[in-house]
Amino acid sequence: MENDPYIGSVGLTAAIYAPRETALCYGQLVPIGQNMALFSLMATTFGGDGIQTFGLPDLRGTAPVGTGSAPSGAEYEVGEQFTALTKLAWPQGWPERSSADRPATVPTASGPSGVALSWAIALYGLFPPNPNW
Repeated sequence: MENDPYIGSVGLTAAIYAPRETALCYGQLVPIGQNMALFSLMATTFGGDGIQTFGLPDLRGTAPVGTGSAPSGAEYEVGEQFTALTKLAWPQGWPERSSADRPATVPTASGPSGVALSWAIALYGLFPPNPNW
């Protein structure tokens, strides 16, 4: 994370704890009274009652994805976290059943290998300017 981050900016950390003046993005509720500037930016987008608490985003197990429009004008789409497998998903046909009438062990697709990092959100820092003002 940078030295003078904007409040609410999110970055990756390899630490097993939240760096100074940040919180790990685990979806926890935090008190509004101690984080008024951050609450003014996020409100209850990620939970909380909006009176005493508000929620931080839960970014465990996520990867960054850009949003917006492609140069062609097509909108970017975000994938699904879970996809139901169907018979059509198996090129060699549906897996055979074992003798106990249970599905046999089947191969599953996985993505590239990686390293576990945690997302942290800046609780303090510079208040981001609003480009609409």
